[in-house]
Amino acid sequence: MPKKTADIPRTQRHNRFLTMRFRYMETNAIALLCYPSSIYPPFERLLMTKISKQDVSYVASLAQLSLDEAAQERLVREMGDILAYMDTLNILDTSGVEPMMHALEMTNILREDVPGAPLPREEALKNAPVDNGEHFIVPIILEGEDGS
Repeated sequence: MPKKTADIPRTQRHNRFLTMRFRYMETNAIALLCYPSSIYPPFERLLMTKISKQDVSYVASLAQLSLDEAAQERLVREMGDILAYMDTLNILDTSGVEPMMHALEMTNILREDVPGAPLPREEALKNAPVDNGEHFIVPIILEGEDGS
């Protein structure tokens, strides 16, 4: 006799939910790749993973949120759109695409860090308002540090 859902520990239920969701996405991706597009509707609708109100309420309970009916409907649509977009991205061939750190191509405009000769002490202290011949003299900024 199969176990009731309530008898299965929460982590196992969640893992089973994710496994079923992944198998659904995998099956649709295979159908898209194997059959011509004239047989199937556009792939955005074919691959779209269906999000139900139960899925939204489950996620909301995990986040300890209370949602009204309108918010649930809106989240069903929005989460479905997000998963449809992710499905679209998953079928793209990215084998020849080099990984990027940022969406825009960025170049380093800083000069190369090459150590040079240090400034002579007299030249470094030349523009200091107060010095003792060896160091800059600055006002005390922390309480209790009076130099003793």
